[in-house]
Amino acid sequence: MRLYRTSLFLCLTALLGGCQDTDVSEDQRQQVPIELRAVAPGLFAQTKAAAGSSFKTSVFCSTRKGDYAGLGEEIAGKWKEYEWSENTEVVSAKPEGMGDVTLTNRYYPRYGDNVYLVAVSPQKEDANKDGTLSYTLTGKEDLMYAAEISGNRWEVSRLGSLTYVHLLTQLIFKAKKHEAGGLDVKVTKITVKNVPATVSLPLATGEATFSGTSIVEHSISDATVKSAETPTDLGCLYLPPLPKAGDAKITIETSIGTFSDVSVTMSGTKPEDNFQAGVSHEITLDIHDKALGISSVEVSEWKPTYVDGSLDLID
Repeated sequence: MRLYRTSLFLCLTALLGGCQDTDVSEDQRQQVPIELRAVAPGLFAQTKAAAGSSFKTSVFCSTRKGDYAGLGEEIAGKWKEYEWSENTEVVSAKPEGMGDVTLTNRYYPRYGDNVYLVAVSPQKEDANKDGTLSYTLTGKEDLMYAAEISGNRWEVSRLGSLTYVHLLTQLIFKAKKHEAGGLDVKVTKITVKNVPATVSLPLATGEATFSGTSIVEHSISDATVKSAETPTDLGCLYLPPLPKAGDAKITIETSIGTFSDVSVTMSGTKPEDNFQAGVSHEITLDIHDKALGISSVEVSEWKPTYVDGSLDLID
């Protein structure tokens, strides 16, 4: 009798355990939302990046590692509901340098398949069929890329953080008088010739290819240089990295004349290290009453521009 009761107890335990496993398995098939964070060095880490500062971005999600072609189509048995692109924004958060990415009803595949994500800024939601983006370069826009991260619903940490890098070089212009006194000088335009006109950006690699030729003009509405001590801010340009050759050449239009093809040279560095991607340079113009030169070119912190709390990638 004791053996019979023991056997009955074990059977009931196994039966109840089986029902519980079935319930857990059913729960596990529920959708798990994708929660995404981002790192934006040189942007949110700035002291003026107050809480709630943001910048716009496009996020691309694939179920195929290193392949962002034909997102949204059903390819090789992968369901299109888990492949998408979305225009959104990155909002600064604690700790410093981190941001939260808002996504709309995006979920991990139910049965544990990985998803792979990359991102760009400025926004560019529609990629070519081969998974490549194209931008026209104006000199006024930054260009950033966040390399591929991956995860699935079963991993404890799930996705890591998108980490944005700058694909262009930044030239920050300032000007001061060579000597105290003398004429006030207005700077009205800075022009850079022979700048690539477009960039092709494969989402899988982020390896930018620049092509074409254009002239980039930076018009300055209100910049009067009066002081020999305090430089006047003239704004900035975002340019493709220079070829491994030499110097940038700029033309400056002022109230005392136009100065063409002024050479901008980084002192103390190898030419191939000048004006590379992700590097910001502060260029100070040295203005005489009838002449103009470059007093210094120095590597500086990346200069973001904030408008009403939003990070403006257009200076």
